[in-house]
Amino acid sequence: LTTMLHWLLLYVCLPAILAWDPADGDVPWQPEEIALFELVDEINGTFYELMDISPNATTKEVKNKYKELAMVLHPDKNPDKEDEFKQLAAVYNVLKDKRTRAMYERILEEGLPDWRMPAMYDRKVQIVRHIGLLEGIFTLFVLATFIQYAMHWAAYFERKMNKQAEKKPKAKKIKKAGQKEPEAEKDEDDDESILGPKPTVYETLPFQVYELCKQATGLPAYLQEMYKEYRQRREEERKEQEELEAERKQFEEKQLEKKQRKASNAT
Repeated sequence: LTTMLHWLLLYVCLPAILAWDPADGDVPWQPEEIALFELVDEINGTFYELMDISPNATTKEVKNKYKELAMVLHPDKNPDKEDEFKQLAAVYNVLKDKRTRAMYERILEEGLPDWRMPAMYDRKVQIVRHIGLLEGIFTLFVLATFIQYAMHWAAYFERKMNKQAEKKPKAKKIKKAGQKEPEAEKDEDDDESILGPKPTVYETLPFQVYELCKQATGLPAYLQEMYKEYRQRREEERKEQEELEAERKQFEEKQLEKKQRKASNAT
């Protein structure tokens, strides 16, 4: 029974043991392996079908076929075939080298590994995963909250240290003069009035956003009131302008009447 269990365990674990293992080191996949996986995923069919050669073709045959196809697909002769030429060049670079060709043969036998999994897809440095928009906003929100709280405490301690630095010369002068030191409670009250209250979490961004949302319900009424005040102010300005214009016209009419009287008296 034990022997049967061993064989069963080996049968279950054998595919995982023989599966494509990443190279040793901190980075799961090497850049060369990633480039090969991407190329295989991009091209429809096999590399041999793309170059129209046998899977048993020699390196010389691969090279000759590449030259033949390159003459046809080169961008200087066929600008529209530039993408196909790039694929051909990439495939040729794989098949001309024995090591990369062996890697490709293994892909044909076993299939592509799960190389796009988080913390597996990497070119030069390991990328854990892509952060979504909402997750990124939430992360920045939390980070900003901690930074804001730390800045509040830093400003508080700075004010406290400045206050203590100011107290030392005063204390020395009092001792020299032989006067009694002020009471500690009074000093604490003065410190509280100068330094302000100690920072709390209720002064951080989440609570500020919450208070803002609470006030948002009255925002339409507030905007409506502001619009009414604006209309009233505009109406008052218009009336003042009309009154000034009427006064100016009356003044001009009076001036004109005076000139006409002078002219009639002169005649």
